[in-house]
Amino acid sequence: MLRSVCAILLAFLAGATRSQTLLAVDFEKAGTGAYAYAQVQADWPGVTWQNGLTEGRGSIAAGDSVSGTRSLRVAYPKGSVGPTEGGAQWRVFLAGNHDTVTMSYRVRFGSDFDFVKGGKLPGLCGSKCNTGGDVPQDTDGWSARLMWRDSVGRAVQYLYFPGQPGTYGLDLPWTVNGKNCLFGRGVWHEVRTRVILNTPRRGSGAALHDGRVTSWFDGALALDSGGFLFRGADTMHVNHFYVSTFHGGNDASWAPSRDVSALFDDFLVVAGSVPPVHNALMMKTETRR
Repeated sequence: MLRSVCAILLAFLAGATRSQTLLAVDFEKAGTGAYAYAQVQADWPGVTWQNGLTEGRGSIAAGDSVSGTRSLRVAYPKGSVGPTEGGAQWRVFLAGNHDTVTMSYRVRFGSDFDFVKGGKLPGLCGSKCNTGGDVPQDTDGWSARLMWRDSVGRAVQYLYFPGQPGTYGLDLPWTVNGKNCLFGRGVWHEVRTRVILNTPRRGSGAALHDGRVTSWFDGALALDSGGFLFRGADTMHVNHFYVSTFHGGNDASWAPSRDVSALFDDFLVVAGSVPPVHNALMMKTETRR
């Protein structure tokens, strides 16, 4: 028994040593109140643009965090649709040429959150980071954000990739034991996604459809889907983390009926794979449901 435990621990540590931290943000050094753009640039190196912060929709909240004392509160005003009216956006460049990247963060929707029809949540992307109906070619980019869907807050992976079936991103539902993963109100959740890019073209050969997306919801495997083509050229990599959250959709039917907000914390992006963590957060969410 002891040998088995030691073997598992050694395997975990070996996986951890093969990973390289590219980004880690927990807001513990930020002052409470408005999340000023200067602070954003300090926390998220290389940010050159934003939506929502100069309009006051981002602030640092004290006293409600799983791992510390501070978290980021994002506001979604009544009637807002898209990043110019609600939520917040900025994009962070990830240094290096990485083809397997794992990201995670924690999110807590307010106790009165109005999910309406759906909205965007942060995720990984590459090159041009195609979104907003910009259908990717295999030479420009891709994106793998998250979404909440419908009034019950279903969790889905929202992919833009070459060959996608429609103008807008493809939904890949998150499920555990055959049931949809639902974002609760007033509950902290941990979300985690690993993107493995496909094999690009080599010489006169074709790029392979062997990209893969794997995601976990509160530590449980919720999605493992392969067969994707994200890129054609070997110059394309996983090189951005996209902080992107707002209601929409692109018309008023997606807008919240009241002012609402959500908290975010413990953003982590690593090159390589890390196992999902079944930690105190999972126990806390289980007891609150």
